[in-house]
Amino acid sequence: MSLPEAQKLSAAFILFVIGISGFCVSVFGMIASTFLFLSMLSVVGFFYIVFSYIKTVGLLSFLPESTQDTLLSISFFDILVNIIIKRRISKMLIALFSPFFRAKTPEEVKELLKQEGKIPKSVYKALFRKGIVNNFPTGLKSLMYPARQ
Repeated sequence: MSLPEAQKLSAAFILFVIGISGFCVSVFGMIASTFLFLSMLSVVGFFYIVFSYIKTVGLLSFLPESTQDTLLSISFFDILVNIIIKRRISKMLIALFSPFFRAKTPEEVKELLKQEGKIPKSVYKALFRKGIVNNFPTGLKSLMYPARQ
């Protein structure tokens, strides 16, 4: 965000606060408006502190260790192999994920997916990318990992 945009946003925010303050004072009175303002300020401060803490330690740190390991080390391909090749499932899923059913090993599935070319390259790469978290959008990934200092 450039400096003029930041100044415009600051000016708009100040005008908004003045307008809300005037409304609250005219409706609730000065004392009630002061306490309402302090309450709102504490709520905003609380969410700022929580968000800052999440940005520093990462959202993954709030999950159990086993869930963290799963999200960081297992790929979508591994999940599909475990669900489809190693277990029985319905005919509808067989129709949707046919390469996984025609092959007997994970290597055969990789070859079938590559040969058929029915999925875009980005989806193909995402299937094999280790760590499901690494397939999340950038904004969500930045919340999951702690901030680098």
